[in-house]
Formats: sequence, C-alpha cells, structure tokens
Amino acid sequence: MESIVIRLIQTHTGEAPELNGMYVKHYDPDGVFADGTMLAVTDKPEEAKQFSGKGEALEYYNQVPSKKPVRADGKPNRPLTAFMCCFGTVEQCKDTPIPGSM
Repeated sequence: MESIVIRLIQTHTGEAPELNGMYVKHYDPDGVFADGTMLAVTDKPEEAKQFSGKGEALEYYNQVPSKKPVRADGKPNRPLTAFMCCFGTVEQCKDTPIPGSM
C-alpha cells in the first residue's frame, strides 16, 4: 500500500494563496516552531509527511490545540481544517487542480 500525503488546495476563504498546492511537512497546532507557526510545508512531495492510511491523515488534519481547544463559537478549534486538502497518494494528489496555477 502506498503512503498517503496531505496536499493543501486552498483555504475556504481564499487567503494565503502562497500555500496553495503545497504538501504538509509538519503540523503542530500548539505552534512549537521558533517563529510561532504551526505548519511547515513543501512543494516537494517526497518531503511531505507520510501516513499509512487516510484515517491517520484525517486524524492529523483534525488535531486541536491544547492551549485553545475551542473556538469562540463553541466548536472545536481545528486550524488545519481552514484548508481544503487532497488526502491521497502523491500520484492521486499531484493532478488535483490548484487555484491560481496553470
């Protein structure tokens, strides 16, 4: 079985277009990177985080920050879900249409 990756398609609001088409390399909803960010991406699919199945990838995608687990509207705070994503093999995700790309 091939590994599964997460490829960012775009945010639901169209913000952060520079991330469109990138692959998730690392995500930590508590923002442990030195610059305070929670997401590292790459344009190289071979550098993307690999998952054994779509269920494992979805669990990673749905992580909730321990510091702020609930949004102001009372729903779970799941920052990565701001993105529409492709969950599949590199082959499956590489042909996903990306807004703003040719």
